[in-house]
Amino acid sequence: MVMSRVEKCKKTLELLHVIEEKYDRKGKGPGWIESVPAEAYAELWKLWDVKNGSITPKVTRKYASREEEVLDWLKGGFTAAEIKQSTGINETVIRTVKLKNHVTVPPKFRSRMLPLDDKELIFTLSKTAITKYFGVPFTGYDPTDAKKLAKTGYKYESLSPTEALHWADIKDGALYLTEKGLFRKHGLDSYEQEVI
Repeated sequence: MVMSRVEKCKKTLELLHVIEEKYDRKGKGPGWIESVPAEAYAELWKLWDVKNGSITPKVTRKYASREEEVLDWLKGGFTAAEIKQSTGINETVIRTVKLKNHVTVPPKFRSRMLPLDDKELIFTLSKTAITKYFGVPFTGYDPTDAKKLAKTGYKYESLSPTEALHWADIKDGALYLTEKGLFRKHGLDSYEQEVI
């Protein structure tokens, strides 16, 4: 039987309370879980992702509604397929929420500009944006492109499809470059809003 997210959360809380009581860990803070033998919460591990020796809950935020959850994912730059894979929410529901709320999903950032001196790292969407902003013809294929770009104080680095960053992955305060110019991120709702 497949458990729903709500059932998993309830079961997880029940298991945590049992473990807290069994090992006298009530009120000890989040660090208590590292001192409990793995056998005691083997069942708990089935409901949680295990990462680097610590457990991280799959559900990290409570939402008032499914629509609010979908909006949060969309604003983070995730596609309908990625949201469905992570949450199990039907793609039709996701597209309906997107259209109803007029949400523009920020694209993935597939490259970045590494500073050669004391400048800030810049995440970029395209080589065209680099050409427009820096005024340097840049294709990424011409051997002289790197030299031309180095004069601006930056080095181009392409990211693999697995390394490409969603809007939500970029930290607040980071610089990013689109064809409309250079911007600074301030929250999920700030895409292409604060021009530098």
